[in-house]
Amino acid sequence: MWIILRGKLPGKLALFKSVNCQPICNLCHQHYRSIDHLFIQCECSKALWFVSPLGITTEFMHDAPISFVELIKSIIMHGDNETNKLIMTICNEIWFVRNKRCFEGIKVPDPVVSLRRACKRSNSTIILK
Repeated sequence: MWIILRGKLPGKLALFKSVNCQPICNLCHQHYRSIDHLFIQCECSKALWFVSPLGITTEFMHDAPISFVELIKSIIMHGDNETNKLIMTICNEIWFVRNKRCFEGIKVPDPVVSLRRACKRSNSTIILK
């Protein structure tokens, strides 16, 4: 998470100098990759946020007036520990699925399956919908 918040996660074309991936989002195959797209604009990510206990809707993700990094910083500063843990768990799962898709070619899993797997990996006691 600290890599994202410090703006050190490779995005856009910077990532493609060191790895063999296309600059198009490998989750939705519709837009150029960026941190904002991967974590809040991609349809796959939006679905994961929506099925989470946070229930964040597509409209919220599309109309976010600030960048993903600024949004996460704001939520973490004002959120409780359980909310912050859930946000970190979801971000980690999005990055995990993206890497599995990019480097191993796996199919993008159902968002509920992703959320359950993420919660299990983080030893979370979050109640799923």
